[in-house]
Amino acid sequence: MSTRRCILCKKKQCDTANSYYSFPKDVILQSKWKRICNLEDNIVVNNLKICSDHFDTDDFVENSIIGKRGILRLKLGAIPKGSSIANLESSIIEENCNIHRKKEETNTAIDKTIDTICVEENCTTLETISNVVTVNEGEVFLDIHFTLFLFANRGCSVQKVLEKSTDQIKTVMDWLISKLNLDISENEPGRSLGPDIITIPRIAACFPTVFCNVFHAREAKPIVTLSQLNLPEATSHAVLCPALASCVPPECVERSENVHMVFFCVHVLLDDVLHKKDKRFTELDQMFAYYKAAYGSVACPPRARAKFMKSLNLLAPGDLTFAPVIKSVIAHCRSLIQQSRASDQDLPSILAQVQDLKEKP
Repeated sequence: MSTRRCILCKKKQCDTANSYYSFPKDVILQSKWKRICNLEDNIVVNNLKICSDHFDTDDFVENSIIGKRGILRLKLGAIPKGSSIANLESSIIEENCNIHRKKEETNTAIDKTIDTICVEENCTTLETISNVVTVNEGEVFLDIHFTLFLFANRGCSVQKVLEKSTDQIKTVMDWLISKLNLDISENEPGRSLGPDIITIPRIAACFPTVFCNVFHAREAKPIVTLSQLNLPEATSHAVLCPALASCVPPECVERSENVHMVFFCVHVLLDDVLHKKDKRFTELDQMFAYYKAAYGSVACPPRARAKFMKSLNLLAPGDLTFAPVIKSVIAHCRSLIQQSRASDQDLPSILAQVQDLKEKP
């Protein structure tokens, strides 16, 4: 007799008091559940379950039909949370810990620099980093993905990771800080850092597709929301990732007039939230310089960008242009930028430059 097991955290029903829920029959809602679980749409889910750990308290109602107190059922339309810091499955943490324990057996010391690193189809270029870093090709992807996962869930702050996470995750983060020689200090906005300084934002910039995939899998806690952009809930959350600028295919930009306005708007709204308290908002000309540099980055080669965007369902089927849902919010995003930076003297100039940004990286 098979044991019922949660597809997200792998917990067995016999080992926990959790309730287990089948996938909904509604096609649209079922598709959302599949995305949370990283399942293809054609996968049959008749025998798959998700346990109650992956739902919020507000997702439940008392099952008055049965008439037994304490028995809960899911509200219509409830969506599981997927992987979060609080319920990250222990097997991932254990695997990461074991890799670090065995590093003396498997690692190769690379002195002075780490140059190009290609991981499967990601083909991202890790810019030259000074210092001595001990890595091997098997570890680097796990280290990078896990670091960016935490980065996307704790408001882009290493300090929040160390303060608010479990002891196990703190241990892993401490290892990564030491191993990658990470600079976790809070640097002043606009401060120029030397080439030997390794920060998590720089790692995210070197691995944009990895960072975007964390958002696409809905494992991130985005600061900007789809509703702010007037985008439907079914849209990939990768749109909310600032690293997406490095993945925009130039050939699609030429066929989708002014589409950069949507992705640049995310940067503006993100800056508004990050500097809400200190009011030290980034000037538009400086922000556009960062955005343009990201678009021109070699981290995601131009030949791979269209393929990646298709995997996010952001391109129109069979055509090298952005999906209608993205193009439909261009005017709205332009308006959001105008409202946010109405007092910026460079606003008209920057909007024109964003619209004209079509040259190939």
